[in-house]
Amino acid sequence: MLPNLTRQTTVTVPGESVCKKWGAINPDTGERACLQWQTSPPTTTVTVALYRGSSLTYDSRGRADTSIDPAGLTTVTAYPASAGFKKVVTVAGTRTTQFLHDAAGRLKAVTDALGQVAAYGYDASNRLVSVSQSDI
Repeated sequence: MLPNLTRQTTVTVPGESVCKKWGAINPDTGERACLQWQTSPPTTTVTVALYRGSSLTYDSRGRADTSIDPAGLTTVTAYPASAGFKKVVTVAGTRTTQFLHDAAGRLKAVTDALGQVAAYGYDASNRLVSVSQSDI
């Protein structure tokens, strides 16, 4: 279940007091005293942003592990103990694509929603040298 990503802000500004009726000028100080105050009521403004925002969570080591964008696209990143990392992208809760990266951060394999796998190979200079795809 997706969290509610709607951003709503409520701001209440307290009422303002103004002098409605002034008294005579004090001859000693040259100032006037207010005889009657008028206070305006507080104003509340509620704003709902058109941009629904995104959600991002982190694992215990401070690495991003789950993100949800405003359209509901969920990306889960796993960091296996071996090496590299794996990203799983889910659209609308049903279609999942997995991206597997090696320890150098290079894309190693992609598994699409149909289970088809594309594997990528690199040479010693980190140049892409092969792409193979399974047929299902």
